Amino acid sequence: MKKLLALPLLALFAVAGCNKPAHLKALTVSDAPPAIFDTSLDDSIDTKYLRPLALENVIGTQIKYTTGQYACYFEYQADPGQLLQMLSNLPFPRYAHAADTTCYAIPVEDIIAQKNLVRTAEYEASTTFWDVDAKEYTAYTCLKPPLRHTLLVNNRSRQVLHRIESTI
Repeated sequence: MKKLLALPLLALFAVAGCNKPAHLKALTVSDAPPAIFDTSLDDSIDTKYLRPLALENVIGTQIKYTTGQYACYFEYQADPGQLLQMLSNLPFPRYAHAADTTCYAIPVEDIIAQKNLVRTAEYEASTTFWDVDAKEYTAYTCLKPPLRHTLLVNNRSRQVLHRIESTI
């Protein structure tokens, strides 16, 4: 008799336990706010590549999502030609399906259009990168898995706005 009573109770608890309250159903891992903290350029690029450009002590901001994806933003002064050459020379894994052996120019407007794709917290932590005057900058990109480098280089100065994002 106890076994017959236990089975319906077990089924009732199983069904009731599967229903989440409405306020929990709407929140997913990807909706959680990202962590924002300081990072250094040498966390993403080996110091032996940064040292010739005197960039080994550059500090920036990292936005890390609960999914593991992240983006880093840096602002520094550098010779654009030397910087592009250094990024082009960065190694990438043999297993990479796609990688750039050189950095190439892209329209600044393409980067500005991507602003709508980043989450609000990331945008607010990196407005100097996203709110540039397209006429004052030249944009470059370089895929070095597992990272993508996007550069905005000021046409009148050596100011570089550098975004590094994870691609996996």
